[in-house]
Amino acid sequence: MPMRTAIDYGGIEPGMYRARLSGVEDISEGGFGPYTKWFFALEDEDWSGPPELRANSSQSFAPQAKGRAWAEALLGRKVKGGESIELESLLGRECYLMIRLEETEMGTFPRIDSVNPVRRGESGQGAKKGPPNPPDDSGEDFKDLPF
Repeated sequence: MPMRTAIDYGGIEPGMYRARLSGVEDISEGGFGPYTKWFFALEDEDWSGPPELRANSSQSFAPQAKGRAWAEALLGRKVKGGESIELESLLGRECYLMIRLEETEMGTFPRIDSVNPVRRGESGQGAKKGPPNPPDDSGEDFKDLPF
């Protein structure tokens, strides 16, 4: 007889986590019509949940559509009216996911609230954390103040 072991995500903290788009899949039939499944691989060292999260969006690409906002975050820019975006071209792009915890009858699960862009100069494996240069403590910036 098959056995299953319950997974507990109780140790996960809600917040912003670094991730990479690992997959997209268009689904033609859903309860509310066609939709897109988005798969994100979590790469943040503080993440203690499942290695990949999935979220859905409609296939609409109108200005207020969730899928368009996510594509813009992954691109790091706004999509122009009439512009076509091949979602598979976004695979591998980095982003930040705002994660919340949702309590259901079956347990507590991590959910994606929003997909946010990576700040410029921060992408890539060798990205430095913290300020790019040490602060100047010499006081030279303040010598000409009138008080």
